[in-house]
Parts: sequence; structure tokens; C-alpha cells
Amino acid sequence: MGYRTTISPHGGDSGIDITAYKDEFPPRILVQVKSQDGDIKETTIQSLKGAMREGDYGLFVTLSNYTKKAQKYLDNTPIIRGINGKELVDLILKYYDSLSEKYRKMIPLKMVYIPVKSCE
Repeated sequence: MGYRTTISPHGGDSGIDITAYKDEFPPRILVQVKSQDGDIKETTIQSLKGAMREGDYGLFVTLSNYTKKAQKYLDNTPIIRGINGKELVDLILKYYDSLSEKYRKMIPLKMVYIPVKSCE
């Protein structure tokens, strides 16, 4: 998607896993990634907001989903965007061709064409 990123070392990252920039100027996007069985709670997203400085944007990525309270919090906090598992898969498929070889090897996909009946 055209972002430069730095990945935080494990532990001691204040909940920030990735920092993304379009260029060397602000804003920066702080990304928190959670992989867990249950849905993400509002308090977990609030911890991301607590790590943000003025002018930052936040992105919370999970393979699961968000509780109703957490989704309401995201809806009322426009500087933080939440991406759930379905949205993440959609983004990977949309931008797969522009991923570096390193990531395409991690997620090996092959384009398949399926004939469909014409709607005409």
C-alpha cells in the first residue's frame, strides 16, 4: 500500500507492533496486532490509544472480531481504525501482487479463474 514500516522488537513496545509512514513526515500510524480466540474488547483498543501521541493515527488488526462495545469505541474514535480477519484477508487479496517476494513466500497464493454464467 506504499507505506514504509518498522517492526517493534518483541516485548517492551507499549503495545505497538508496527509503525508505518508514507514518508519521513508525520503522521505516523501505530499498529497493534492481536491474535486471540475471543473478540477484542474496548479496553484493549484503549491501550493503543494510550500509546499514541498527538498527530498519530492508530490501526488495530485482529484475525478475530470486535465486541459491540469495542466496535462502538472504534466508530467514535476516528483516529483509530479496526481491521478484522475478513477485512485483512480482503486487503491481502487486493494488494497481493504488490507485496514483496518475502511476503508472497510467506503467503503463497495462486490466481485461479473460474468460469461463470453470463448475466446478459
